[in-house]
Amino acid sequence: MNCYYHPDRDVVGVCVTCGRFICVECKVLLGDKIYCNSCVNEMFLERSFTPLQAKEKTAYSKGLRIASGIFGILVFFGAPIGLSSFTKTGMVTEPIVDIISIVIGLFLLLTSFVPSWVSAKTGIKLEKNSVFGLVLAISLIIVFVAIGLGPKIPEGWWHYS
Repeated sequence: MNCYYHPDRDVVGVCVTCGRFICVECKVLLGDKIYCNSCVNEMFLERSFTPLQAKEKTAYSKGLRIASGIFGILVFFGAPIGLSSFTKTGMVTEPIVDIISIVIGLFLLLTSFVPSWVSAKTGIKLEKNSVFGLVLAISLIIVFVAIGLGPKIPEGWWHYS
């Protein structure tokens, strides 16, 4: 048998990628596997690689992350207080408001602690401070609108007991 690329030379191996018979000159050994020059070029040279220096770690605004965490804790942990009010008053709208609060509170906590995961899952570019701030503001507006549309407790909204 002769080499696929050099018909005048004897075969010393078979490329594990394309299955072509190759000679000594065409043989590239990576680990314990044999590849031909064409497959190695295709694997490494023709792909665009980003050098390690060019890869930057995404920096999320520390202030916005802290604000998101504080509001997330307040909103998330405020929901059980509303649920205890529901058990006293029996108003059906209270659990709806509390579910909205819990979901947004969790979202705010996630944006605070793992913003890269939230960005990857939602497609929201939280690395841009303006977008992060807008997401935080919209989340809080939704919570306050939900609370405003919720039931009015006789003792007042701030005085759940």
